[in-house]
Amino acid sequence: MIDRVQTPEPLVALTFDDGPDPASTPAVLDLLRRHHARATFFCVGERAAAHPELTRRMAEDGHVIGNHSWSHERFPLMTAAQRVEQLARAAAHLPRQPVRLFRPPYGDYSLGSAFDVWRKGYQAIAWDVLVRDWCERDAGRMRAVLEEKVRPGSIVLLHDALYKFTADDYPPRDAMLGALDDWLDHNGTRYRFVTVPELLAASRRYVRRSIRRIPPAQGARA
Repeated sequence: MIDRVQTPEPLVALTFDDGPDPASTPAVLDLLRRHHARATFFCVGERAAAHPELTRRMAEDGHVIGNHSWSHERFPLMTAAQRVEQLARAAAHLPRQPVRLFRPPYGDYSLGSAFDVWRKGYQAIAWDVLVRDWCERDAGRMRAVLEEKVRPGSIVLLHDALYKFTADDYPPRDAMLGALDDWLDHNGTRYRFVTVPELLAASRRYVRRSIRRIPPAQGARA
């Protein structure tokens, strides 16, 4: 999986997982439009099937849409046939893209799942900036992470929704949106916010992470 790209160009890829969701995704799209930023959305197939108008808007706004599986299950725990079905069912409800991107749920990956994703023609995308917006409620702390960690070639993991989580333990998107809005206000001229395919095209010097299964306690809420 690719964590980031080594490039001197001031390019950053914002990525959003787990949507689309009619209660939160439009606000993310509005924010990106306001800042003239393009992003990459890794969509869950079940949600894309339920809200095709949102994936259409993503594409119309110039964003790229990647595959985040059909139902957000851990790929290493599946058979090869199940993994292929997850990819295919999700893809059937996503707009056709020039580059096929996949982000494994929870960032959980293995040699077997890596092979199955590769043989179906997908490039697996991870991240190097983790804001932890699935559990962090403080906009200031999230903004500080962005300020400290983002650099040219970064891939930032955010969430336009939180799939299958409705409990009070998981915060709404307001704090993340506030942090991102403020950070973009102060860094909109410092970086150019591009899609993952645009970032990958800027340099062939990719920083990859080792393929290993990440225990649930360590894995990200991707």
